[in-house]
Amino acid sequence: MLEEYSKFYCLQDLLKYHKDEKNLEVNLASNGLSQQEAKELGSILQKSQQLTNLKLYLSKNSFGDEGTQFIANSLTCIKYLVKLEFYLYANNITFQGAAKIGVELTMCKNLTSLYLDLSYNKINDDGSCSLGKGIENCKNINELMVNLKFNNISSFGVNQFGKNLSKIQNMESLKLILSQNNIDHSCNLGDSLSNLNKLKTLSLDLSKNNLGDVGSSNLSENLSKSHSIESLTLNLSLNHIGVSGASQIFGSLSNFEKLNKLDLQLRENNISKIDSTLGQSLSKCANLTKFSLDLNQNSFGAEDVFFLGNAFKQKEIKTLTLELKNNPINSHEVTQLGLGLANCRNILNLTLFLNQSSQNLDFANLVNDLSKCAHFNSLQLYLSFYKVSSNVRQKFLRKSIRLVNLDVQL
Repeated sequence: MLEEYSKFYCLQDLLKYHKDEKNLEVNLASNGLSQQEAKELGSILQKSQQLTNLKLYLSKNSFGDEGTQFIANSLTCIKYLVKLEFYLYANNITFQGAAKIGVELTMCKNLTSLYLDLSYNKINDDGSCSLGKGIENCKNINELMVNLKFNNISSFGVNQFGKNLSKIQNMESLKLILSQNNIDHSCNLGDSLSNLNKLKTLSLDLSKNNLGDVGSSNLSENLSKSHSIESLTLNLSLNHIGVSGASQIFGSLSNFEKLNKLDLQLRENNISKIDSTLGQSLSKCANLTKFSLDLNQNSFGAEDVFFLGNAFKQKEIKTLTLELKNNPINSHEVTQLGLGLANCRNILNLTLFLNQSSQNLDFANLVNDLSKCAHFNSLQLYLSFYKVSSNVRQKFLRKSIRLVNLDVQL
């Protein structure tokens, strides 16, 4: 059941708020909120002691640490708070503001759900460590989202943050956005998160860092020690990952015993070869029904595409999304991919992205092979710059008798 919130978009209107209501949403994002106005907001919230659900959209206001402290102070007065969404994107907040939030969160003993967005600030390692200590004391949290994107955080800060989170043993759903920081191969976040024994849903964005082969291998290997994860989203794009790192990542997938949904993003790395490891691992994922793999802008070739096409025969995979844009794939390799995918009789829903700079690729064989797959319910092809005849749609519809959704974009 969705909660109904009293919503306010102006600080003056908020003065009319009935303090005995339980659900409040305040949206003052991009409002030029000053430190004094942040103080006024904090004063109003301090008097709202009956709140159980609170949403604060305060991004892009630049009220800095002092304004953040005024607002954070109010949290200790809201003793019944169960769900908090606190969006502070781009507010010139440093480690001092983050530390204040951490201190006040320690008093929120009843929190079960926390969404905290501090992206595009300047909290650094000190801020992430202080924040982690605060969240650690919220022992009842089972759903957590923290966005620390672009905050100049190193592996040291992330490692400490992970250690703090590992002590919240009621955690079932976790989303961490740590992209565009300074995280390298010494990151041991995976080891900490593997200790969350009740964790079922994990989304981890470490894109645009510098994990390399060593860091990405360690991360995936340690995460695979978690035997409770059912849904995993892992974004390791733009991390200087090569062949050995990719192979280790693929190999670790076989250890996720309960995994039923996987979204693996490895775009814009240095992956020049894909072997049979992916297929071998997927064959051991007995519960995996939905798989999305993003390999855009790497550099693998013909044999690798063949392995990819044949990697998804694991009988339980029903929905597959495969992104291969801007790889050096020629017409022969496209044919190999089509042959492989055509043999995956288990797949009901296929989405395929292929986008090359060349305009001389022959799409006919891929069309022919996929049209033989009478088991498709949904087929979406995004094939920019590929040659295709005008009767593509008719050919698919004629041969794929179960097809209820066809989308071909050229």
